[in-house]
Amino acid sequence: MTNIKVNYSEQNITPQTFADIVFLSPSRLASLFKEQTGSSLSKYLLWTRLRQAIYMTLSEKDRSLTDIAYDTGFYDLPQFNKYMYEMFGMPSKALKFNSDLIVIY
Repeated sequence: MTNIKVNYSEQNITPQTFADIVFLSPSRLASLFKEQTGSSLSKYLLWTRLRQAIYMTLSEKDRSLTDIAYDTGFYDLPQFNKYMYEMFGMPSKALKFNSDLIVIY
C-alpha cells in the first residue's frame, strides 16, 4: 500500500507493476490485496488518486483542474471528471467552486 501511495500519480501504473515489485503474479497480488483490504487494487489506486486530487483542488486553489488531474495520475480532465462523478456524484468543477464550504482534515 505504501508503494501505491508513493506512485499513484504515474499514469501507466498497473497491477503488473505492483506485482513485479513484490514478486507475485498479478492475480495472486489481487487476491491477497482484496483479502486484506476488502477492495480491489484498481479501486484502491483510483480512490488514492481521487483523494489526492480533492486535497490538491481544495488546498491549491490557483491550480487548474487539468493540471491537478494530470498530476494525480489521470490521463486528462474528462477522465478525472468521470470518476469524480461516479464516486461523488459531482464533477470536479463543482468541488473547485464550492471549495470554501469544504474543510480538509
